[in-house]
Amino acid sequence: MDYTNIIVSLFGIVTGVFGVIFGLKKDRHVKLEAIKQYYDESNSEELRNIRKKVAADMKRGDLNFQTISEEGKMIGFYDKWGELCAKGYLPLWLFEGAPGYHVVSQYEYFKEYIEFRRNETYKGHKNIGYALYFEKLAHKIMKRYKY
Repeated sequence: MDYTNIIVSLFGIVTGVFGVIFGLKKDRHVKLEAIKQYYDESNSEELRNIRKKVAADMKRGDLNFQTISEEGKMIGFYDKWGELCAKGYLPLWLFEGAPGYHVVSQYEYFKEYIEFRRNETYKGHKNIGYALYFEKLAHKIMKRYKY
């Protein structure tokens, strides 16, 4: 019996197991970094000011499609995090409670504007992907947490 082949095979198995373990640890680290980045970005002064403006506009029921550049940053913010959530880098549990409620309420508020932007044409093409991940994130949150 050739023990060299057995030893090489066992070494390959052990190496594979360690590779899987370290790969899983790296995935966990990447997810934790994404969560940290989400919290850091959501607590930035610029986004806090935009949230205050959006909240005031929501109370008044005022949504002007021509002057929505700042609010567009809010849509882009949630669209980015929706994409990271869809790709598995950001867990959905992060949106349990108040964060999820805010995503859903702001999606409802911006829904008409999102449809407006999706129907705009540029060089003969519609922007059908505008805020798509924001919409998917809001729907996932609504389904999971019943908002």
